[in-house]
Amino acid sequence: MASKTVIGKLGDFNHLNNDFSVFKVKLKQWFVVNGISKHEVKHAILISSLNDEMYILLRNLCVTKEPDTEKLEELMQKLEIHCAPVQSLFTAREKLYHAIKSNTEGVSECAARVHNLANQC
Repeated sequence: MASKTVIGKLGDFNHLNNDFSVFKVKLKQWFVVNGISKHEVKHAILISSLNDEMYILLRNLCVTKEPDTEKLEELMQKLEIHCAPVQSLFTAREKLYHAIKSNTEGVSECAARVHNLANQC
């Protein structure tokens, strides 16, 4: 069997260091760029791209089943719900109101950061 060239790098996901919404988008794009359409293969890649702590967490979230028997969409939803940060509107507004430009930050970088803070309100 000829080996297929893999495009891009898909690192291990850890909810303590990474944002799941970013990982989810990158994972979907990685599937597209590498021409992966079979759900079984996507499922296996998702599970193998989790570090040990995340796999144990996912196994705990799948109370009655093992993660390898759950549907891909269900696994993604469980991870998304668990990893979604709880947003406080008051905290987001406080960060926006106290945002100031640092000396090392350019005007466009500051504007982008403030725009991102405003979107969280």
